[in-house]
Amino acid sequence: MHHHTGNTGHVRNGNYGLITVTTRTTFADDVRFRTTMVTGTLEANTITGNQLIVDNGTVRCSGDVHVERIAGRGRIITDGSIICGGIELTGDLHSGGDVTCNDDLLVKGSLTSRHIRARYILLHGVLQGHRINGSSLEIRPLRSAMFTRFDMLKYEGGSSASHIDVNKIEAHRLTCRTLQAGTAILRDNSMVEHAICSTSIGLDRTSCVMLVNRECRRYHLKTA
Repeated sequence: MHHHTGNTGHVRNGNYGLITVTTRTTFADDVRFRTTMVTGTLEANTITGNQLIVDNGTVRCSGDVHVERIAGRGRIITDGSIICGGIELTGDLHSGGDVTCNDDLLVKGSLTSRHIRARYILLHGVLQGHRINGSSLEIRPLRSAMFTRFDMLKYEGGSSASHIDVNKIEAHRLTCRTLQAGTAILRDNSMVEHAICSTSIGLDRTSCVMLVNRECRRYHLKTA
């Protein structure tokens, strides 16, 4: 098993224990690794391995990312799908395909994907997706004075999804066409066209649901 440090800009085919990316580096198509640490910029057609750790770096992939774990802080941008065990990332996660996690998906920043599926989804920031599936979904705003100072306004916007199907949801600044859940709590100017909740839905005075099924108990939340 090989070891690669960030001294050269290309990683050849092979199985690696540790790959350290400190400069602009490309992967060959048949690279496998236990751990890749990215402090520079990684570019690849596909990424396959165990741990992908981003340390203020950038990962760009034209195909699929298939790893056991993604962690750290930075940017991950792929035109394909992300298939993994779990994600814990501060920064931007963008997938042109689907994001599928067997365990939890935790992002502080922005999350964009066509279809997002995980056991527990926690987002502090902004989510953009078509379909969301999971046991629990929590979307909270990410507030900081530095966003306005450095013109980072994308983290202050609202989240949107066409279809959400979860057991439990608590969301702030969410726009959704169809929401299916056991229990739901919506705050901070959230807007849902059609909610199907088996138990209850709570709304603050800034949020609204246009259509709710009869079996759902509807109640009002105090506005913070």
